[in-house]
Amino acid sequence: DAFRLGKYEAAAFAAVVMIAYVAIGVYELWGTIGAIIFLIAPLAYLAVGLRESLIEVDRQAKNETAQKYNFRQAQLDAQLQLQIEKERLKQEASIKKAELKQAATSTRQEAATYSGNLPSDWRQLTNAQKQKLARATREERENMMPNIADRTRRVWHERLDKIAAQTA
Repeated sequence: DAFRLGKYEAAAFAAVVMIAYVAIGVYELWGTIGAIIFLIAPLAYLAVGLRESLIEVDRQAKNETAQKYNFRQAQLDAQLQLQIEKERLKQEASIKKAELKQAATSTRQEAATYSGNLPSDWRQLTNAQKQKLARATREERENMMPNIADRTRRVWHERLDKIAAQTA
């Protein structure tokens, strides 16, 4: 135990004492059955010491394994938490974007409805605006949509003529 703890002087002293103990015991009891006891005793001491060392090494290995496991679990938990937070922020941004888009669309539609200016996208026209345009003549329509491109204007005239034919 002293050797494992780094106390080499104490370990050397214990080894010298044990060697002396065994040597004296064997010398005194040489030729009798008692000499065997002095040869077996150091083996028992060594076995107990090795067992304690192995238990300590095993305990340290288990502690190290547990620490590695806990560290890995903490890493995984942190990664999961980060991923959840990223997903939450992404969803919030998506919701905000949709709200802003909805607000912008309804603001444009409201402005177009109340100011007399028409949006440049057919899908943004309200049904009331479509009906009003369908009842108007081509010249009146031309005056109502001065900021709309020629090609778009032609397509709108075709659609409005169909609406006018259906309501007539």
